[in-house]
Amino acid sequence: MSAYGRSRRLLLVAVAAAALLRFFSPARLLVLGQSSCPLDFSVTADEFAFARNDRDPGRQCLAVREELNLVIAAQLNRTQRFLFPAATASTCIQDFQASLQRQGVAPDITVRCSIDSQTLESGSTRCPNFTSVGDFTSATSSASIANIQTNCRGNIGDGPSCSACTAAVVSSVSFRSNGSTCLDYAHIYAASIVNLNGPTDPGTVACMFFNQGSRGGEKREVWKIALIVVAGFLALSGTGVLAWLWWRKRCKEKSRRKLLEDRDSALERSMHSNASLIRFDMHEMKAATRNFHRTTLIGQGGYGNVYKGVLQDGTVVALKRFKNCSPAGDEGFVHEMEMISSVRHKNLAPLLGWCIGSSRSEGHQRIIVYEFMSNGSLDDHLFGKFKKNLDWPTRQKIAIGTAKGLAYLHNGAQPAIIHRDIKGGNILLDSEFNAKVADFGLAKFAPEGMTHMTTGVAGTQGYVAPEYVLYNQLTDKSDVYSFGIVFLELLSGRKALVHTPASDRPVPIADWAWSVMKETRIVDILQQPMDKLGDEEVVESFILVALLCAHPQVAYRPSMAQVVKMLENDLAVPSMPERPIPLMVNAQELASTTGTSYSGSVPFYFSSSAEVPR
Repeated sequence: MSAYGRSRRLLLVAVAAAALLRFFSPARLLVLGQSSCPLDFSVTADEFAFARNDRDPGRQCLAVREELNLVIAAQLNRTQRFLFPAATASTCIQDFQASLQRQGVAPDITVRCSIDSQTLESGSTRCPNFTSVGDFTSATSSASIANIQTNCRGNIGDGPSCSACTAAVVSSVSFRSNGSTCLDYAHIYAASIVNLNGPTDPGTVACMFFNQGSRGGEKREVWKIALIVVAGFLALSGTGVLAWLWWRKRCKEKSRRKLLEDRDSALERSMHSNASLIRFDMHEMKAATRNFHRTTLIGQGGYGNVYKGVLQDGTVVALKRFKNCSPAGDEGFVHEMEMISSVRHKNLAPLLGWCIGSSRSEGHQRIIVYEFMSNGSLDDHLFGKFKKNLDWPTRQKIAIGTAKGLAYLHNGAQPAIIHRDIKGGNILLDSEFNAKVADFGLAKFAPEGMTHMTTGVAGTQGYVAPEYVLYNQLTDKSDVYSFGIVFLELLSGRKALVHTPASDRPVPIADWAWSVMKETRIVDILQQPMDKLGDEEVVESFILVALLCAHPQVAYRPSMAQVVKMLENDLAVPSMPERPIPLMVNAQELASTTGTSYSGSVPFYFSSSAEVPR
């Protein structure tokens, strides 16, 4: 072939190729491929399937239309186009019916709701030929567009924001070929083009597509209502329960307050029977002790504490404050008040008055007010904070005063009183060292004509009479034994249980004194040195009286009235009887038989010639 022929053939191939390229251009390919629907119906397949959540025929049609509007809004957001050519619109309706069927909605609902291909066709007479965003904005005033952009740009999920956006959209529709359809397009425009969150944002869907319900929307609304109802019911129930608990607590508090008032009134009536006693106010007691400050504390015991106080008139007093947060405390208080208020003697601790009160914060307050003893107790001088080496005349004075106080309790009081807890801590001393027997918390009235009482053991270890511990038999001679132990402490300066090099356990002071008297001289029992020591015969008589009082056999102990006469030299001291051999009995064995708790060992005495008197 010639060169001309080859050139002509190449020219024809080029022309044919250009023609083919022009025919199969992207634009022509788009037109040819538009038989498939460009809308994405998966938008409504899950979260925003409005139609399946509303079974009311009228409302379901509205739900179907709004679901289609949401799909169009999503397409507009991607392509800036509202509608499509007729062939494409027809395919989209078919795809929409298939989407509804997947949701469980009958596909022919589109027919019943007048939704067909013309709804999506460009050039439709339903609204002024809105194919693109430009078509809509050209048909709408610039003021309306600006109003929509102002009110619909941000989050429109809450009530006020949605109302403002909806008002702006409605006011923008000035064209009326088909008002409702055009209004749909206005909502689609606001949701897809203006709103920054996009048309599928839950807040945008709820506002622009009439909140026909997202997946489970109505169910969630029902649950919300149910939760509100339940919450309201629980709130009312809780309020009712709280009100009932408050009422019940108030009733209990009122009942408790009434009980306290009744108990206090009963105590006051019993206390007022003794007109010589002063009824102090609780505010006076607190002021006197600086609200029971620890610096005013001068004594402690199982009953409570003792405080030093100063009344408004300058009187110095001692306040015995009971631990009575229960009826047991009241019993102890009343018992001691009955004991003390029934007796008056110069060698008994003088009682000034009493105080009772009850409060929610402090419970029962029970206080006995005594005259203050400036020299404390005998125990303080012998073994405590003073440790003063008392001279002989002072010791004589204390011994005789204590004996007189006990003699009055046994013979002068009616009925007679057995103290049961005579010890150095309960012998108080005034400014002139006059002895005052105090603390009647364990005291008992002795029935007239009875030789003894059978009662549980009470008292302090080392001071309790052996027959009382062993047989639970209480007599006035039990106090005599305790006095004898205190008397020996006063003379020797040694405690009731003496530690000696010869024994690995404490020895009762009576046993120690007896052995000293037998082995050396009786006056060696005295504390050394001792100032102003008197006549040796008088000293010896005092020691013998102390040993007689602390004799383990009841029959050999004198009465307290006889003790006073012997100490004042009005009665001769009898010859000292033989003392039985002491045997130490283990405290645990004693506790198992008597029910009494002691620490250490307690002495008991047995003799081959005589039994312990009962």
